[in-house]
Amino acid sequence: LGIAITLAVAAALMDHLLHLRQDHETMAVHELQAAHLAERILTLDEVLSASALLAASTGEPRWQARHAAHADELDATLRAAITLAPEAQAVAAARETQAANDLLIDLETRALAAVAAGHLERARGLLESADYRDAKDSYAWGMQRFSQALRERAETAVTRVDEHMANCVRVTAVGLGGLGLVWLSLCALAVRQLRRTRRLREHLSRCRA
Repeated sequence: LGIAITLAVAAALMDHLLHLRQDHETMAVHELQAAHLAERILTLDEVLSASALLAASTGEPRWQARHAAHADELDATLRAAITLAPEAQAVAAARETQAANDLLIDLETRALAAVAAGHLERARGLLESADYRDAKDSYAWGMQRFSQALRERAETAVTRVDEHMANCVRVTAVGLGGLGLVWLSLCALAVRQLRRTRRLREHLSRCRA
């Protein structure tokens, strides 16, 4: 009985620990993906802004091509960030960033069209306008809020895993304590049985004498 109980408790604890490990690995992968997306969003924004400014400054088509090659990727990355971080605070921040990005893309597209038409001064005016600066500020603020939301979510996830681990330790302690009592009871029972057997043998020996 004691062995069966020990094995059952050990199996239950092992199963719980395996689930905790899987939760931890899933959380780590999820947070790494979210952090990578946030970093990629910032990089793509810099690529698009720099490409538009260089196109307006030089009139060279290669900068327009570079802008066009990354615009769709930024939009897709922002949408992926919303999917990966579904919490309300993170979604609100990502959507704020996306709205600012839509305005930036519109202004940059108009500036690039002016570059293509040979109106570099008009293109620079669009990229140096108050609307463009405000959109950049909104973009930066949205990304700051999104990054903060990711950090808070990671901290919450780590706290949850820590709580589960603490519960596992408590259950293990209680289980070991219970098993200790079971084994002590079994040992006491065995000792009593040995004493009974010894007394029975002594009684039989006296009877034979």
